[in-house]
Amino acid sequence: MSNGYNLEMSTLDDGCVHVCLTEDGFTACAIVSSMHLAAAKENQLRADIRKQSLNAMFE
Repeated sequence: MSNGYNLEMSTLDDGCVHVCLTEDGFTACAIVSSMHLAAAKENQLRADIRKQSLNAMFE
């Protein structure tokens, strides 16, 4: 059973972490300086996806 979203993380060559959240067909990504910051960034990415979905409704 799917939870409706997908959070992907990958470590970059410089040690930073690339975080992407896909939810309801929208994707938002960010780069954080370490893995422990990824969870906090998830909330910001989710807010960005909400903005994307609202903008899509009014285009």
